[in-house]
Amino acid sequence: MTDEPCSDLCFRKAFEAAAVGIALCNLDGQILKTNPAFERIVGGDHGKLAQIDQGLLDRGSQFSELIRGKREFVVIQKHYHRPDGTAFWGKFTVSIVHSNDRNPSFLVGILEDKTEARQVEEQLRQTETMALIGRLAGGVAHDFNNLLTGILLYCDLLRPELAVEDRFRHYVEELRAAAEQGAHLTQQLLTVARKQAPNAGSLEVNAVITSTEKLLRLLTGAQIELMLALDPDARMVRADAVQLRQILLNLALNARDAIVRARVEGGRIRISTEPAELRRQRNLPREELQEAVALVVEDNGCGMNAETRAHLFEFLFTTKKTGEGTGMGLAMVQRIVGELGGAIEVASEPGRGTRVEVLLPTADPPARTDDGHVSRTQNPETSTCKGDSLC
Repeated sequence: MTDEPCSDLCFRKAFEAAAVGIALCNLDGQILKTNPAFERIVGGDHGKLAQIDQGLLDRGSQFSELIRGKREFVVIQKHYHRPDGTAFWGKFTVSIVHSNDRNPSFLVGILEDKTEARQVEEQLRQTETMALIGRLAGGVAHDFNNLLTGILLYCDLLRPELAVEDRFRHYVEELRAAAEQGAHLTQQLLTVARKQAPNAGSLEVNAVITSTEKLLRLLTGAQIELMLALDPDARMVRADAVQLRQILLNLALNARDAIVRARVEGGRIRISTEPAELRRQRNLPREELQEAVALVVEDNGCGMNAETRAHLFEFLFTTKKTGEGTGMGLAMVQRIVGELGGAIEVASEPGRGTRVEVLLPTADPPARTDDGHVSRTQNPETSTCKGDSLC
C-alpha cells in the first residue's frame, strides 16, 4: 500500500466491487449510473431501472432540504418493487456531492437489502407478542374454564330429563357441543402461546370439513354460495381435529369478509382438498418431496395487494375496521400449520379474489400396488379420528 492518492481507476474498481448497491443520480433524482450490486438488489440492469419503484428517491421535504444543504443525507426505508413483481425491504441512503466551488453537483445513493434483517425483527416482535398473549391467556383461562365447566355440568343434568325426540334435548346437545368447542379453543390458545406441540393424530381432512359444513354455511350466510369439492381419495394427515377446524373457520370467515367488503354479486367460497407435495428446500429432487394434502379455500372477494400479503400472518395486523377484527386469526393459523409440519401458500390480487392452500403432510407413506404404482386410497379403518371434536 502506497501513500499516493487513489486514482480514478482505483475509484472505478471500488465502485464496481462494492458489496452494497451504489447509484449516481442527477439533482432531479434521475439515476445515471449504478454498480453491479445495485442491479442485483433491484433485479434489473441500468436500462430497466426506470421500471423500479419511483420511491427510490422520495421527493419530499427531506429531499428538498438535502438539495438546499440543510441535511447531510436522507435515509429512505420501505418496500421496493422489482420489475418482475417481487418486493424487498430496502434502506436507501442518499447524500449530495458538491463541486469544487461547493455548489451541488450530483447525488450518490447507497442501497442495502434489509429484507432478512427485517424478517428477524418481525420474528422477534411476534415472539414478544406471543409471550404477552400467553401471559394474558393464562390469566383468564382458569376462570373461563370454570364457566364452561358449569355450562357442561348443567347440560349433563338437563339432557337425561328430556326425551330423545324432544327438540329441546337437541338444543341442549348443541349447547354442550359449543361449550366443548370453547374449552378446546381455550386450550388451543394456551398451546399456541406457550409453543406446546399439538395433540396430533391420524385424521381425515374431508371428515373435518363435512362435520363443520353446517356451521360454515351459517357463518358465511345465505347470500354467499359455499361449494365443497373434496378429493374422495384424500390421504390421512397428521393433525389435530380442533386445530384443523380452527384453520378452516378462520380461512372461511376471512373469505366471507373479503366478499362482503368487495360487495360482490354472486359471492362464492370454494373449499376443496387436493393431493399435493411439500418442498422443504429449493431444488429438492422430486423423489424427495413429501406427500401432502392441500386444504384449499378460494373466494371471489376483494383480493389483496403485495403490501397486505407481506404482513398477512403478522400478529395484530388487520385491514378490518376497529372492532371487526383482532389480527390474531391468520397468525395463529400459520403457527398451527408450522407446528404440524405443513406450509401455507397464498395467491391473491386486488379485485381477483384469494386462494389459500394449507399443505399438511400425510400421516403415513402411500400404499403401493403390485406393479409399483402409488395408491392414494386409504382404508377407513386406519383412521384414529373421523373429525369428531373430541379427538
